[in-house]
Amino acid sequence: MIRTFIPAPKARGPSRGLGLLGLAALVAASLAAQSAQAGQMVLAQSTYGGNSVTVNGTYNNGSISFGTGNVRAGLFTTSFFQDPSNPNVATSTFDTYCIDLATNNVGNLKEVAEVSVTSTTGGPSTVDAEGAARNIGAAGWVLSTYGDKTVAELKTEFSSITGISNLNAAQAQAAIQVAIWLAAYGESNLTFTGGTNAGANRAIALANAIVAKRNGQTTAAGFINYPPIVGGAQTQANQDMIFLPPEGGFGVVPEPSTLAMAAFGGLIGLGMMGRKRLRARKATA
Repeated sequence: MIRTFIPAPKARGPSRGLGLLGLAALVAASLAAQSAQAGQMVLAQSTYGGNSVTVNGTYNNGSISFGTGNVRAGLFTTSFFQDPSNPNVATSTFDTYCIDLATNNVGNLKEVAEVSVTSTTGGPSTVDAEGAARNIGAAGWVLSTYGDKTVAELKTEFSSITGISNLNAAQAQAAIQVAIWLAAYGESNLTFTGGTNAGANRAIALANAIVAKRNGQTTAAGFINYPPIVGGAQTQANQDMIFLPPEGGFGVVPEPSTLAMAAFGGLIGLGMMGRKRLRARKATA
């Protein structure tokens, strides 16, 4: 038997999560391929959630299409379409965050993406369409540590931030998104400002405070890598995403030969496996 990290389900804050068995299938596929990054190819679509805060961002290291300008920071909704008999019907829908500054998300387009669970901190599989490296494990730590926090919990932990008592759900989600970008691309490579918008500045201050607590830690996250899998010109469609795996302890997984046979079936049924609605963020005084 191979012992691998498979977290147990836990109530979370901002989103609907993938079920334990669905993620176990993804881990199974990775083990079967004997690669930390190997995943399953899944027809997917990511759509912007609409509840966002606009921030101004600058990428300071090289030139990527993100350049300098206003970007919307907030939550996305991703759907998988895994039933060949009903290709237009989503088999699972859950919340994700963007980990891609090189692509503009236009939504309403399904693409085959590589889906895996990884804490990869470098290598060709993490490079975005403009060639910028991304630390998936660092972004995973942000999402795993703070993605399930309620607004009230964030206010308590970061009470020293000016105006934090006015934090609302949209600003909290924007803070998580900005912190994920900072962790993935490197804090020294990105600069975010909110101009005269107090809510945007509050979200950025919270994001910076979150990233400051990382201290080099990394955590595995679900990674949705839309084409191309390794660098190159990317269709302006779906941005790469990360999502929260279930949390918990170690689980025992069968040998890779068994996993290889079970993984595909597990992914097809992912939408019916262990789905749960997670705690919704609520703005509190």
